Amino acid sequence: MSRNNKQVNYNLDPHSALGISKTSSRPPVRNELKRRSELGEMLFVTKDSRRISMNNQFKGQPLFLILSGPSLNNLDLNEITRVGALSFGVNNSWSIFKPSFWTCADNPNRFLYSRWKDPNVLKFCPLPHKSSKLRTKEGDHFFKSEETPEDCPNVLFYPRNLYFDPGAFLRQSTVNWGGDSKKRDAIGFKGARSVMFSALRIAHILGFSDIYLCGADFNMEQGKQNYAFEQDRDEGAVKGNNNSYKTNSKRLESLKEVLLRAGTRVWNCSPTSNLDAFPFLPFSQAIKACEDLVPKQESSLGWYDKVKKKSQLKVKRN
Repeated sequence: MSRNNKQVNYNLDPHSALGISKTSSRPPVRNELKRRSELGEMLFVTKDSRRISMNNQFKGQPLFLILSGPSLNNLDLNEITRVGALSFGVNNSWSIFKPSFWTCADNPNRFLYSRWKDPNVLKFCPLPHKSSKLRTKEGDHFFKSEETPEDCPNVLFYPRNLYFDPGAFLRQSTVNWGGDSKKRDAIGFKGARSVMFSALRIAHILGFSDIYLCGADFNMEQGKQNYAFEQDRDEGAVKGNNNSYKTNSKRLESLKEVLLRAGTRVWNCSPTSNLDAFPFLPFSQAIKACEDLVPKQESSLGWYDKVKKKSQLKVKRN
């Protein structure tokens, strides 16, 4: 019991503490979803099925998108931490570098259990996988787990779609991740899915203005290391991935101007990449740009001193 015999409320809403707006505990009515869709808003889903908005929570900030190509190993990713920039990982690239945010496209049991359980990473999981079972690993052996993404800390879920339309990509109330294998998309392609589309859309929703691609190699060769992390791929998988890269390169080319008009610039920091949709920028220059964009920590001296008059506060001149 607290003072005055009043019970302490430990059920405070964490989203309000984070400044994240949310709707009621019931799903919005169809008209409300339509209105939000027309405004370009995509709602995320919490473990208890509430809808929340993450729109522009990081407006104007830079972001490093950590993909899975082997060129990732040629970069000193610790520089991202040094300059205080945020990062967004996909799939098992989080085994190379722990990101600020993360997402996947495939079954959650394909990705490191230890990272799923890490409360320091904000994870965005496709809504269809909300209750999918995870796996654990000890040595070389995998074990079944009864845990799902719902049982993990710091996870939000998102609905997704398989109809790629560059004109609608940033305005849909669901997240696109490529194309349906049986239906042509808005620019004439079938199939070819990629978690990169999901990451780009979510990054735009969060408000990031400059996105630096790391490990976007868009090429695989049989018998060579095809990921930044340990993972074998057979001949069929290599061929399938290379075909997907060709299709998705064209899709990303169609997105370039769409993103620019929306205020999002994308740079490719992989010098050996086969992806030509976005201009190349050396990783060192991206780090330098972030040094100028990320606020520097000021001195702690004087913050506790009482300000007697508001007139004593100086006006900052640009």
